[in-house]
Amino acid sequence: MLRTKIVLFLFTLFATAIAGATQSQPIDREMLKRVVAGDCETFQYSRQPTPPAIMVAEPEFIRQLHPTKSADEPEKVERGCRLMVRVRNLTQGQYVVAYQTIVYVLSGSGGVSEASRSVAVGLVSLAKDGSTAVLAAKTSAPLERRPNDQMERFDMARYELNEKEMAFGLRSAIHEAYGGGGGADVYLTLFRENNGTLEVVLTALIASSNVVHGEERGAEKDAIIKVLPRKTNGVFDLEKSISGRRQVWRWNGKAYETKDPEPVECVNPSCEDRD
Repeated sequence: MLRTKIVLFLFTLFATAIAGATQSQPIDREMLKRVVAGDCETFQYSRQPTPPAIMVAEPEFIRQLHPTKSADEPEKVERGCRLMVRVRNLTQGQYVVAYQTIVYVLSGSGGVSEASRSVAVGLVSLAKDGSTAVLAAKTSAPLERRPNDQMERFDMARYELNEKEMAFGLRSAIHEAYGGGGGADVYLTLFRENNGTLEVVLTALIASSNVVHGEERGAEKDAIIKVLPRKTNGVFDLEKSISGRRQVWRWNGKAYETKDPEPVECVNPSCEDRD
């Protein structure tokens, strides 16, 4: 027992010394710019032209979506990507926006590594003449994400909650690095507007795949989400299906939940950790 305690103490002391030596060197800001540019480039921006009024209001929208001051320390820095914009209802002048930030910390190799990510989502209303834009609804706070959890695109399929409400989606992928290959787990997050607040009502694994030493694992296609005619607590049920396997999600009064087995085969550690 004593030997174990000594070993643990020496290990802790050694780890602290290494961390102290690493933290004594501030993050190279020029190198960080290149890293941020590469990481934010994977955040797919809409090919549709962004209305000028939204472009002008972008700094104010970012301030509202991410009101807390970003970390800016010698050993820890938070950087934001551009605002992601997608039309939701062109006739009504509705757009969805998302703002992603990435927190970087010093790595042992002298570079930086991701500590976490966050994403804040909002609904923008554009005036009929296109002259002004306001943030009509947003997430109550930025949603915390894992490192390398990359926002990919908005999902504007018809996710009907009931006859009057429709949710919209945001797809993201958590990337894994392996010796001789890599993998990714794709997730769909659905949002519902409720009195000016965008609430997460579903987070579902859509796909999981990897390639290691030339060997491919996982499904070739994403799971399909379908709105069912049956309702639970006044909201339509959802069905997720892939390769003949299905899972039904039902409304519990605040969000969707399911007791069915996961139909998507998980082949990466990130989705295994979420189960």
